[in-house]
Amino acid sequence: MRVEGGVQKLIKWFGYFFVMLSVGLLLCMVFNFFLFGYIFDGKEYRKSNWFDYYYLTPGIIKNAPQISNNALYYVQGGDENTLLEEKVTWSQVNDVPQAVKILKLYLVESGIDVEARYKLGERYFIIPSENKVSLVINTCMKNC
Repeated sequence: MRVEGGVQKLIKWFGYFFVMLSVGLLLCMVFNFFLFGYIFDGKEYRKSNWFDYYYLTPGIIKNAPQISNNALYYVQGGDENTLLEEKVTWSQVNDVPQAVKILKLYLVESGIDVEARYKLGERYFIIPSENKVSLVINTCMKNC
């Protein structure tokens, strides 16, 4: 009699576990669908927008040296035939050539081999202009 009660409790526990697992997976799917739709047309944000900054910014950009105090982040999701673009643009940069050198060194120190990553579908760009510098990462989603 005790064994049957233990089996029933175990079956009941597995039922609860299965329901919780299903709910968790459903929530993950909804969150990913929301996030994909949220960035599909492109999203511009600043570090002060903590939700976008912490959930949308890749680590390589998040940990990049602070080139200036004025940074604008951008992400645009791609579908299977386009690129996912992630970018940070620093404006009001005092010494643009020095900032470019700092970012190149940062990529090397971070273990980013730009040529090897290019072959895998990731493209890294450092784009200087007037008093701005951008670090751009383009990731091929499938057929690029």
